[in-house]
Amino acid sequence: TNSPGYKIYAMMSRAGVEDFTIRRTENDNKSVGSDAGGANVYLSHCDSCWIKNVTSVNTGRSHFFLEIASRSEVRQSIADSTNNRYYHGSDHAYGYYMNDYNTDNLVIDNIARGNRHSVIFQGGVSGAVIAYNYTYGGYQDTAEFVNEDIGTHTAFPFANLFEGNYTGTMHHDNTLG
Repeated sequence: TNSPGYKIYAMMSRAGVEDFTIRRTENDNKSVGSDAGGANVYLSHCDSCWIKNVTSVNTGRSHFFLEIASRSEVRQSIADSTNNRYYHGSDHAYGYYMNDYNTDNLVIDNIARGNRHSVIFQGGVSGAVIAYNYTYGGYQDTAEFVNEDIGTHTAFPFANLFEGNYTGTMHHDNTLG
C-alpha cells in the first residue's frame, strides 16, 4: 500500500567556513580502500550555511559535499583534482557534490579543474542555482562512462537553473531513479 510519510531533521543553521586551503595528502595512489573516500568539506543537515573562498586540493569522494542542505551556498572556491595519482574512478574526484534532499542551494563563481565530475547531483536536488562556474580538464581513470563536468545523476531533479557556466560537457540522466 501507499503510505505517505515525512522525515524531521535537526538542522544546523547559519554556519559557514571561509578563507582557507585544505590539501589532502594521504592515499596518493590509485588504490580504492577505506581511506580513499570522504569529502574535504562536508556540510550535512545545514540550513542557510556557506562555504566561501576555500581551495581544496586532492580529494577522496568529493571536494565540497552538501547533504540534506537547504538555502546554502558555495562561492568563490576552487576544487582542484589535477593530481591524477589520486583515484578518479566511480564515486571519486567530484568537485561540488549535492546528494540526498537538497533544495534552494547556490553554487556560484567557482573553479573546478581535473575532476571526474565538477558539479554533480544525486538523490533529488531541487531549486538549485548553478551559475557562473568555470570547469575544465575533466579526468577519469577508465572509459566506462562519458566524463561530464556538470551532471544530474539522479531521479527527478526539479526546477534547477544552470546559467552562465563555462564547461566542456553537461549530462543529465536518471540512472539512480
